Amino acid sequence: MTAPLVLKDIKLAGRERPRLRVPELRLESSRMIALVGPNGSGKTSLLRAVLGLERELSGTILCGEQNLLTATPRGRAEKVGWLPQHEPHGEGVSVFEFLRGACFRFDASREEIDARILEGLCGRELGHLAHAQLSQLSGGERQRLGLTALMLQGASWWLCDEPANHLDPKQQLLTYGTLGAAWRGGQALLCVTHDVNLLWQAVAREQWGDVRVVGMDRGEIVVDDSLLSPGLAEGLSEIYRLDVRLTSREETPLFTMNLAKESR
Repeated sequence: MTAPLVLKDIKLAGRERPRLRVPELRLESSRMIALVGPNGSGKTSLLRAVLGLERELSGTILCGEQNLLTATPRGRAEKVGWLPQHEPHGEGVSVFEFLRGACFRFDASREEIDARILEGLCGRELGHLAHAQLSQLSGGERQRLGLTALMLQGASWWLCDEPANHLDPKQQLLTYGTLGAAWRGGQALLCVTHDVNLLWQAVAREQWGDVRVVGMDRGEIVVDDSLLSPGLAEGLSEIYRLDVRLTSREETPLFTMNLAKESR
């Protein structure tokens, strides 16, 4: 089983208050983990901290016995991979060049890497994009390419920041379908999302079982509960400052959200 991610004494300085303050957080690979919270709550900062992208950071982040904050770039790439919120769209960058970057941690020849990339593209039914430029791709194609890059990198943990961002409903379901299949295959997964109801659909369609929901507000962890917990709505109400209630539609659980009285 994939080693857990363990964050200890994490602090990331901000102008008026810490951008991130996490005394301890242990993330096990046995459950899909959803990271939720309002804009500016620290979700992306937490992912960037794990990825070693925040310079003014103190604390320890362990994956097994490896401290990710002192790991080499290759060592860190073996443990964590990132699907950012915005899809790659660099001008003058080809699909192959982008995907070669995802494979930098491997000691292999250019020919071996390119063969691996082509196999990955064909396996995702993206072989027709092999000679395309990133700037020529649609948002959905770029998102699928980002997932292909994660697969090629082969990191222990996938950190996905709003993986269905800017996608149409069909592409959203397909994206979560891909993530669900990867998780069922043993991939450790931490996913930032605003759409908790989309998680309900994923649970029903992809058989994820019980999803752990970690909620952030003002740089701190304030909710840590199960998606199936009756008390999760209260926690979501607190962090979003909304009146969140758990209802159902055609026997499918559904969160409804309305402005709380004090917010009107």
